[in-house]
Amino acid sequence: MLETTHAHIATFVRHAVRATLDARGRGDLSAPTIEVSSPINPAFGDYSTSVALRLAKALGEPAMAVAGSLAADLKHRTSTTGTFEKVEAVQPGFVNFTLADSYLHHQLARLIDEPYHFTHAPVGEGKRVLVEFISANPTGPLTLGNARGAFYGDVLANILSATGHKVEREFYINDAKSSTQIKELGKTALGQGTTYDSEHLQALLRRLKERANFLQLDPAGAGYLVGHEIQLENAQFIQDELRIHFDTWFSEEELYESRAAERVVADLRGRGLVYEKDGAEWLKTTDFGDEHDQVLIRSSGEPTYFLSDIAYHADKFWRGYDWVIDILGADHQGHVKRMEAVGKILGYSGRLDLRFMQLVRIKREGEALKMSKRLGTAMPLEWLTREVGLDAARYFFLTKSRSTHLDFDVELARAQSNENPVFYIQYASARIAGIERNAPAFRLDAKVLLALTAPAERALLVELIQLPDVLVETVRDGELQRLTTYAWNLANRFHKFYETSRVITDNVSETSARFALVRGTKTILQRVLELLGISAPERMGRETQI
Repeated sequence: MLETTHAHIATFVRHAVRATLDARGRGDLSAPTIEVSSPINPAFGDYSTSVALRLAKALGEPAMAVAGSLAADLKHRTSTTGTFEKVEAVQPGFVNFTLADSYLHHQLARLIDEPYHFTHAPVGEGKRVLVEFISANPTGPLTLGNARGAFYGDVLANILSATGHKVEREFYINDAKSSTQIKELGKTALGQGTTYDSEHLQALLRRLKERANFLQLDPAGAGYLVGHEIQLENAQFIQDELRIHFDTWFSEEELYESRAAERVVADLRGRGLVYEKDGAEWLKTTDFGDEHDQVLIRSSGEPTYFLSDIAYHADKFWRGYDWVIDILGADHQGHVKRMEAVGKILGYSGRLDLRFMQLVRIKREGEALKMSKRLGTAMPLEWLTREVGLDAARYFFLTKSRSTHLDFDVELARAQSNENPVFYIQYASARIAGIERNAPAFRLDAKVLLALTAPAERALLVELIQLPDVLVETVRDGELQRLTTYAWNLANRFHKFYETSRVITDNVSETSARFALVRGTKTILQRVLELLGISAPERMGRETQI
């Protein structure tokens, strides 16, 4: 496996830190965590580490003195590798690295010959991961409230696959006949209530009422049947319109029909973790860190949603996953303590990862649209994908951290201009295709890459080798906006190169070198767009010089 650039530099730094500690007779100290980052300002080099600041604190020395020692060791240690042009200590105690042009040229040649190493980062070591997302209630079409989690879950699964994990996508269907929502849906369908009434439901009912005995069903049976039809429609929309594939559609009702939920309760009772109070059965979650105990079975004898959650997650881990990720709405944040308690009870503590999507505001003509599922004013997700296109929808929903609120600007997402980041990124794809249509036959000659020394060329070279690090860091913290930012940065570097360096010229060596850079950019840009689930157009009707 090819080391990422960050890992490559971190290895050098780790040895330099150990040498610095040993030289001071402080080999007893543990080396601090090595973090390598890319400075925003290119004047500070291509990469940087702040490890000297933390090391200086442990040693009781000035940070610049420690940074100077590290820089000196690193210069000596890497002098024969050809990796760096410059290693220097700068205030207040950073060590900055500038990559050698020859190293960048070598990496471009490898990218063209061995693209896999620059588009993947197999750090997952085959770990089995289950990503559960969307899992919308089968009471109506998907709404804008489902969009953020849908695109986050899908792209996260793509990134996990690209980093060597064995990933499966799962949709949990909340269709238990005992659930309040299914019964309310049934009452609405039978004309006994209005909770889920809508034009969409009435159109569906006109078909269902033609079936024999539909009106003789009880609310649970009618709700289950209607919910099943809604789920089929939603599944088709997810697959065809959102371009999201699920490996498993898991039915909550199956937990009860298979008696899995019953077996979980029996196990918990047998372990003395269940007690009765007020006619209900409670689970002793406070013994495992929860703020208060939770009801498993109501006094009416009906199971709670919490029991379904326990049985469902027990089933997930019984299936052998090493890492289970649940993508949830912000309204589920109160579930953390009790689900952590369940993890401890069932023996999978630390393997369940709950991630919450904060709210989204849709802005049109400067005004936020008022949306409420409870009030019946929720906007269908289908409206947005048709209004701005799926590519723009996917990109914009991934531009902010999941822990922050997101404003989705419809006008910006529709704009056919460079102000729209999706247009700007896809225009880079179209420009690359335009160059390829006019380029002569290409055969890589590594020697001609020495001609790539212009600032815009070098900046693009540095950007091209960063994708594996972006993937590794994104897996570590789950912040997917790092990938949308990288896509824009890559397109920006390419456009600047395109506007300052004519690719096809009378100089054969120059043309070959620049076309190699274009070919490398195509490989990385297409891979990034593939991970994001966004198309890479070959024409956009605005191609200019080549």
